[in-house]
Amino acid sequence: MRSAAEVDALPLTVLPADAEEILPVGSDRSRVAMQLALISRAPAGAYGYRLGIKHGLSQIQRWFPIAKRVDVPMFLLDPFEPPAVPVSGSYAVVYLDVHCVPIGGPRFAVGIDEVDRRVCYSQGDRSYRPKLS
Repeated sequence: MRSAAEVDALPLTVLPADAEEILPVGSDRSRVAMQLALISRAPAGAYGYRLGIKHGLSQIQRWFPIAKRVDVPMFLLDPFEPPAVPVSGSYAVVYLDVHCVPIGGPRFAVGIDEVDRRVCYSQGDRSYRPKLS
């Protein structure tokens, strides 16, 4: 498992240069770019993903979606489920298999600008490994 400092230092993902040609112009551009990055970098066997961030003065990395608030504690890859996160920033990405088991650890980070005000940062999980009920 990576330490919090290692997770904070994950590189931001970048799209291949030829991806620019297929991205829409306008307000959907950043959402589609993030979707393309998350799907194209998914390892074999990945069913979904979780996102983690250490925000503000917090020393704790929080992971979303919040496991106790959803039926499946991950955002799905197919059909693609866009993330619902509490704050904008650079989020670490971890992929999970169909049984909610992480495939390795956090691999890279994605920048997210759109937030969901219904999601509370302080309620995020403290581990990228979701606790299943």
